[in-house]
Amino acid sequence: MIFQAQSVKEQIAEALLKQIRSGKIAPGSKLKSIRELAREFSVSIQSIVNALDILENQGVVRRDARSGVIVRNPKEGRLNIGLLALSHSHGPNSYFSMLSRMVSEFDADREIIMTIWRSTLEKRITLAEFSAQVQFLERNLNIDCLLLNAPSLTKGQISAFGKFKCPVIILGDFSGGIYGDIPCSQIMNCDTEGSREMVCELFEKTGSRKILFFSGSREHFFYRQTCQGISSACDELNIEPLFIETPPAFSNREEAWKLAWLNEKLDEVDTKGIPLLNLGLGKESLLKCLHARGLAAQCYEYRLSMASRREFAGVLYELIQRKVGGDHSYEKILLHPRFKVYPLELVAEFD
Repeated sequence: MIFQAQSVKEQIAEALLKQIRSGKIAPGSKLKSIRELAREFSVSIQSIVNALDILENQGVVRRDARSGVIVRNPKEGRLNIGLLALSHSHGPNSYFSMLSRMVSEFDADREIIMTIWRSTLEKRITLAEFSAQVQFLERNLNIDCLLLNAPSLTKGQISAFGKFKCPVIILGDFSGGIYGDIPCSQIMNCDTEGSREMVCELFEKTGSRKILFFSGSREHFFYRQTCQGISSACDELNIEPLFIETPPAFSNREEAWKLAWLNEKLDEVDTKGIPLLNLGLGKESLLKCLHARGLAAQCYEYRLSMASRREFAGVLYELIQRKVGGDHSYEKILLHPRFKVYPLELVAEFD
């Protein structure tokens, strides 16, 4: 299987949600006790508690001190929206974490029930096999709209999601940026101007005329745009930019290989006293390498500003309403975000 819940609690929550939406567990009814559910799923009591927390946060169930866990009656017109992240690795994905926090707020402010899950994509799979799994996923989901974050998918794989009966909105970019002929709507950030501002902010913090940037392969649209903005800002500020650019599919490599590669590249650069800025490499590998070399305190990372997050959320909510409301056009929306720069260790602590 391509699509597998990342954790036990997510698998249990998804199984219970499927029973609720199919009508097997009726609205207003009481779920089995935590101990009974633990026996039924052959898991610990804590796993059941964690799964019920997910369902409660999604507005699917409520806890009653006397009656136990009750299935909520869905409100009139309330939308069921799914957010799915597909990647080749089990490691953390800061962009997806940001998306999860952002769309979770829809529950409190708008008539939306969110289901959020992350799955692992097999590294070697044919397009036919992938398409078959996408069809299986569609048959087992009961949602009004699918939000998809999967930057490593090929153009053919993305097209498979265009056959969904419900609208599909792609969040984020792919190696080709905006794909105008893909039958899905797409919202992505164009980071040229935002990356210029990152350099200006880092220069204000450090005053350094030399900065080392950790970048993914510029074969990818995001890194092409980001590095273009960085080069422009460095020219204006008379800063010497140094780049360590990873090869394609770097995130799919084994951890030992990534650490060896990073160390080899750092051996070629004089990093003494200069700030380092991570443009999106996996923090786990990078932090291990930098800690071992005593460079972690020199490294920074960026995050979307709160204003840009609010803009993204507003545009996304309006797009969901249009697509669910019957607008069958495929909208391609390019946003121009703003960023804030933070020490990498501080960002990693809160991820």
